Amino acid sequence: MQSFSNLLKRFKNLTPPDGIIREAVSKVLMEQLGVEIPVQKIQIRSKVVFLQENNIIKSQVFLKKKILLQELQKVLEKQAPKDIR
Repeated sequence: MQSFSNLLKRFKNLTPPDGIIREAVSKVLMEQLGVEIPVQKIQIRSKVVFLQENNIIKSQVFLKKKILLQELQKVLEKQAPKDIR
């Protein structure tokens, strides 16, 4: 008989839906920058976050990119994005 943990091993590496990651990105941007970016303007491809916003907001994100990525790492752990553009 297999133990319960062995049965759940295959679900350990599942990635959350993009919606959860996009909401987390939006929340971290609001906390760190004070700018509310709608979830619809956030795209994720290959663990890279793409923002469809104006250049002023993108510049703010670029200046605080390291802090934002650290906060996302705390929130999302293994599923955290590797870059923000």
